[in-house]
Amino acid sequence: MSSTVEQVKAKLNIVDFVSDYLKLEKAGTNWKARCPFHNEKTPSFFVSPARQTWHCFGCNRGGDLISFAEEIEGLEFLPALKMLAERVGVPLESSHVRKDNTEKENLYRLLEVARDYYVEQLSDQIAAREYLISRGLKPETMKSFALGFAPAGWQSLTSFLSGRRFSEDIMLKSGLVLRSEKNGSIYDRFRSRIMFPLSDSAGRVVGFSGRIFGEDDGSGSVGGKYVNTPETILYHKSDILYAYDRAKLAIRRAGHCIVVEGQLDLLLSHQSGFLQTVAVSGTALTNEHLTLIKRLTDKIVMAFDGDKAGLAAASRSISLALAAGFEVKLVALPKGHDPADIIVKDEKIWSDLLNGAKPVIDFLLDTMTTSAKDKLDLIHKIEQDVYPYLVSLPNAHDREYYLSRVSLLTQLSENIIREKLYSIKKMESKIGGKVATTETRTDRILTQLFGLWWQGQDLKERLRNILGEKRFNETMAKLELKKNELVLTMELGYAGMASDKLEQEIQELFSNLQIDLWQEEIEKLRFKLSREPEQEDTILKELQKIYQKISDLKK
Repeated sequence: MSSTVEQVKAKLNIVDFVSDYLKLEKAGTNWKARCPFHNEKTPSFFVSPARQTWHCFGCNRGGDLISFAEEIEGLEFLPALKMLAERVGVPLESSHVRKDNTEKENLYRLLEVARDYYVEQLSDQIAAREYLISRGLKPETMKSFALGFAPAGWQSLTSFLSGRRFSEDIMLKSGLVLRSEKNGSIYDRFRSRIMFPLSDSAGRVVGFSGRIFGEDDGSGSVGGKYVNTPETILYHKSDILYAYDRAKLAIRRAGHCIVVEGQLDLLLSHQSGFLQTVAVSGTALTNEHLTLIKRLTDKIVMAFDGDKAGLAAASRSISLALAAGFEVKLVALPKGHDPADIIVKDEKIWSDLLNGAKPVIDFLLDTMTTSAKDKLDLIHKIEQDVYPYLVSLPNAHDREYYLSRVSLLTQLSENIIREKLYSIKKMESKIGGKVATTETRTDRILTQLFGLWWQGQDLKERLRNILGEKRFNETMAKLELKKNELVLTMELGYAGMASDKLEQEIQELFSNLQIDLWQEEIEKLRFKLSREPEQEDTILKELQKIYQKISDLKK
C-alpha cells in the first residue's frame, strides 16, 4: 500500500489536484484559497507545495493529498486512493485488492445490472409511472435518480441475472435474491415494488429500497410497505444516506444539510432545487450518518411530523447530532403532511418553513411556553423534553445560555437545574449512554502552543508548569498523532513574524489558557456549591479569589 501511495504522491502535485476544486492564489512560497469545508470570506486554507500538505486555519482541518481527496469527495481511504491512482495511471498493488475486494467488484457490477434492469421494467409499468407522476415527480427526475420497478414474478430478476452469468452465490450475497427453505431454489426478494437505488458516498449502487405497488402473483410480497436490501458486505443501512453522493457540493455551498425521512420527500426536494437534502432509509440518523454530514457541514435542519409522536421519534437523532457538535434546527410540519405533500402543494411554503427553522432547544422552549397550562406544567414539560438535550450539548457556553433561559422561564434556581442535569448525565453513564465532546477554546490554544513548541519555540517548561505533569503528558500524547501537521500549521501561521511580536502572541495564548483553566476551577466550585450548600462561605471565598485573579490578569 505504501508503495502505491508514494507513487501517487510522486506523480501528482497537491497544488495541481487542489486547484481542480479551488481557485488558489500565491501566498509567498505557499498557496491559499477560501476553504471548501466551511463558509468564510477571507482565505484561511493553505497548501504547501514543499511539504505536499494542506491546512485550514478556520476549521482546523488538514492533511495530505489523499486526505484532501477523502474530504472533498466524501470517500474512505481506499476509494480515494483508487481514484487518485487511476488519475495518474498507477496500478493498485495486489495487497490492496484483498480477497473480498474481487467479490465486492462483482457485487457492484451485479447491482448496476439490476438497477438498469429495474429501470427498463418501469418504462413498461404505466400504472407505476402514473402513480409517481401523481405524487409530483417529473419524468426527468425519475430518470436522473434511476427509479425502477421490480416485476411481480418470483424469478424475474433471478432469471435475468442468471442469463448474465452471475452465480447463485453472488446473487444471494447481493441481498436481491433469497433461497427457499422448502426446496432450495432461489427467488427474487423484491416483487411488485417501485425501486429506489441506494448509493454510497462515491455514487456506487450498494442496495435498493422498494415500495410496494400492485399484486405479487397473488402470493404476497416480502415485508411491508417499504423494504430495503438487508445488510451485505456493501450495504449497511447505518452508513447510507439517500442522495448523499448528489448532495455533497450543495451542502458545502449552502452551509447546512436538510434531513428528511422518505425517498419521495428527498426526490421532490431535489426536484424543487433544495439540493442540500439527504434522506435516511429505514433507520433514524446514526453516528455514521453524522460522520458523513460532518465532512461537509456542522449545521443540520431536520424535518419531522409536527405532533408529539413525531418529535419523540426524532429525539434520538437530535440528541446524537447535538452531542456530535452540530447546530440542529427543526422544521415542524403541519400535522398529517410530509415534505413531499407540502412541496407539491406550494414550493414556497416549504421554502418558508425551512427559512423559519429554529434551533431545537429554542423551538421546544417557545412551543412549551405557549402550550403549557401553567408554570408547573411548563416545568414538567421542560424537564421531560428539554433537559436530555441540554445534557447532550458539548459546548459549555451553549449549556450556560440555555440553563439561564430555562431558569428565567421556570423561575427555578440555576443550581437546582444543574443538579437535575447532573443526575440525568449520571444515569446515562450507568446505562451506557455517551455524551460526545467537541473541540473547546482550551483545546485550540493547547494545539497552537504544542505546535509552536515542536516548531522550535522554547515552551516545554512553561506548558508543563501551567498544566501540571499529568495533563501535560496526556495532552502531548494526544497531539503527537498529528505532530507534523501542527508544525506545518505553525510555520504557515507565523511565517515572517518578528520575534517580539511572536512572543506577544505566545504570551496572549498562555494568558487565555490560564483564564480557561481558572474557568474550569470555577465550574467545579459551582457544582460543589450546588451539592454542599453548608460549605457556601468557604466556596464563595475561593470563587472570589479566582475571579480576582482573572480580573488582574485581564488588566
